[in-house]
Amino acid sequence: MATVRIYYSREDVNYDDYNLYVCPGWFSGDVESNAGKLFPDFDETELGIYLVDYPRVKKDFTVSEGLAYVDVETNDAKNFGVFIKRKDFQHDYDWSDQGGMPVNVCYHRNVVGYFWHIETVASSNFYIKDNSKFVYKDSSYTTILPQRITFKYDTNQEDYDSVTVTNNNVNDDDSGNLILNEHELLKTNFKCVVDIDTDQGYDIDIPESYHKVHQALTETLTELSFDNIYMLYLKGKTFDIGENMQLSIDQAALDQAKLDAKKDLESAIAGCLYKLAEDIDAFDDAAFLADFDNWKAGKSETQAGTVDSLKVYIEAKNALD
Repeated sequence: MATVRIYYSREDVNYDDYNLYVCPGWFSGDVESNAGKLFPDFDETELGIYLVDYPRVKKDFTVSEGLAYVDVETNDAKNFGVFIKRKDFQHDYDWSDQGGMPVNVCYHRNVVGYFWHIETVASSNFYIKDNSKFVYKDSSYTTILPQRITFKYDTNQEDYDSVTVTNNNVNDDDSGNLILNEHELLKTNFKCVVDIDTDQGYDIDIPESYHKVHQALTETLTELSFDNIYMLYLKGKTFDIGENMQLSIDQAALDQAKLDAKKDLESAIAGCLYKLAEDIDAFDDAAFLADFDNWKAGKSETQAGTVDSLKVYIEAKNALD
């Protein structure tokens, strides 16, 4: 469970006439599943369907120092949608211009204006304003936050030997979770897809070293989520995508995931060194990698697999440093 705060700015500073509504949202993926995570006590018995804007909860604003805000309990949801409506249900937008408005402007004939999506992995405080479709990092309203983070990779293969791997030869699979051994399909063009609104998405290349982290941890049977490994690469970085795009991924959970991953990799490295009868304290990782071929040639054929694994674990650990 977590609580996030959403700040709202209006040019007319009139917050008394408006409410903020929390709902599953445009980018919620499986709407029914996300609704259950966001509203665990919601008992859907009458309507029979879930929508991107239903179920929803109405929130009153608290005003402080010129900005209004609401606190949202996310429960088990990692993302959700928000929109703002007048309390008298009158609209502030031109009905006649409905056909020419951007997709992210709500479909209720523009009654609610923009429909924002909150990606909680990006921050714990979010800033929106009445005349912008973006979500911002702070009250300066200059640095934008992602409204969705997903992953894309190109399998680029026709057949797979393992029945545990999804038999899908369509390029650019979109996925947030990989099944066991599916890391074998990842190519160097693996990307993180960042959406800053419903019209604009950007690809960010993920280094091959992070694929090796995932592979190494899978080989050691460590259960560290696919999402967390690649979020570790994005954590704290700023990307220039036309505007100053800040991926302020600074959750303590990611820091703990990194520590756990490094601990598991260090254990795997030590295990390999024991098998190879090497002095752990005297072993030089950098020298090993720099002269890997000669180092491997000095070992027996039966030790070759252990030497290869040692290299994978060291490279994976270095990628996390």
